[in-house]
Amino acid sequence: MTIRQLLENERNRPIDDVLTALWTNAVSTGNCDLFRFRAVLNSLLGLGWKHCLCPWPEQVVTEIMERQRNRKNHILQFTRMEEAFTATGSMASPVTLQLLLKKNEDDEVEKSFYLDRFSVVRGRDISLPKATLRTLYIGHHTLPESAWGAREGVRYGDVWRPDLH
Repeated sequence: MTIRQLLENERNRPIDDVLTALWTNAVSTGNCDLFRFRAVLNSLLGLGWKHCLCPWPEQVVTEIMERQRNRKNHILQFTRMEEAFTATGSMASPVTLQLLLKKNEDDEVEKSFYLDRFSVVRGRDISLPKATLRTLYIGHHTLPESAWGAREGVRYGDVWRPDLH
């Protein structure tokens, strides 16, 4: 329930009830995988990362070559939100991301998702002349092992943790 709905429906409702309803909604939002995922992406954008959705394979190479020119860190998202999340916001399958990093090693994206209770599995790193491409699978511990089979050798058991990297 939004503030507007609360105020329009019952003008005589005590302020304690309004604040309780808002607090309840805030708590439920914090448990929604989709909202948490979007919040992490937004925080990364605030840190200077650039984001692009690449749902079609033929788009990937062009995006990588174009984005490599400006030498900023980029997040290419291969999985559409509708494919990874249910209508209620629960995660149904991992989201595949490819990071276009400057040549130096960086685990800022992994840490951000990890700290917001997501499971992060690293795919392979591909070294380019001026950058590194890193594949990440962002999921949830409740996903079945079979959901992590995006490529041979990638599975939930390979979850990234700050103390391991």
